[in-house]
Amino acid sequence: MNRIKISPEDDYEHPPSEDPLWREGYYFNGYDPENKIGISVKMEIRPVLGIRQELVSIQGESPLLFLNARKLETTNALLSGSLKGEPVIPLKKWKIEMEDTFQKVVNGTPTATAKDVEFDLLFESDIPPCGYTTKEGIRYEQPGFLKGEITIDNDVVPFTGKGLRDHSWGMRDVTIWGEFYMLMGWFNMMPLSFAYMLIDDTLSIVGWLKADDYHEIQTIHIDPHYSGDIIQECTMKVETGKDSLEMKSQLISFFSFSREERGRKIKTTEMLVEFDSGYAFFWHGV
Repeated sequence: MNRIKISPEDDYEHPPSEDPLWREGYYFNGYDPENKIGISVKMEIRPVLGIRQELVSIQGESPLLFLNARKLETTNALLSGSLKGEPVIPLKKWKIEMEDTFQKVVNGTPTATAKDVEFDLLFESDIPPCGYTTKEGIRYEQPGFLKGEITIDNDVVPFTGKGLRDHSWGMRDVTIWGEFYMLMGWFNMMPLSFAYMLIDDTLSIVGWLKADDYHEIQTIHIDPHYSGDIIQECTMKVETGKDSLEMKSQLISFFSFSREERGRKIKTTEMLVEFDSGYAFFWHGV
């Protein structure tokens, strides 16, 4: 993980490459422990293909999902659909809002039952982001807080909780990924993020744990316990050059979906999990 400095200008869109694999992604999540509700918001811009992909989930007792790909119709891709995001103060404050119809998720499967969802959220942070380069381009991640309101049909739910966000741009070919585990969350008041994946049968680990500063994760051991094909709990051991910690996750809710990229079908399960002290969004795919 090669650390780089991130400037406020990097919060905006970047000039794209002409390669169809080039994409720019914006992601936000947060977890309200009082209501046991988590929200995960992803926008991915693919200029050469002329589309913006959106994946928004509300995880908890009654999970909901919005999954869509729409044509890019304006010069500002962040404001081109029902899901809108924009920096109020770059690298410090982002506004995220949406009003659309979501699918109810039952036993991890999206159904035909629809719910009207509206949210108006603010991501705030006074923590500098962790910027770094990978083979796939540039990425930075930033811990903070997510707060606002989520309305499901006519039920208004106040939302306040710790969160994480990331922003990445570059060439990404997900068809070369094998099995992967990815996690973003907080544990014992420390934010962390990692990707553990097989690429061309070679294990790749990228990630960080923030204590006094961001520390690169050097080793990860993952011991998942399944019920069927779903990870009900998972023991994870993470080591940096300074810290070593062990986390055991408990599943709160999940959904699974498949997508096709360049002729290959990829199945991913997104899980909201809880630790003894903390939460994470945890993805497993193959």
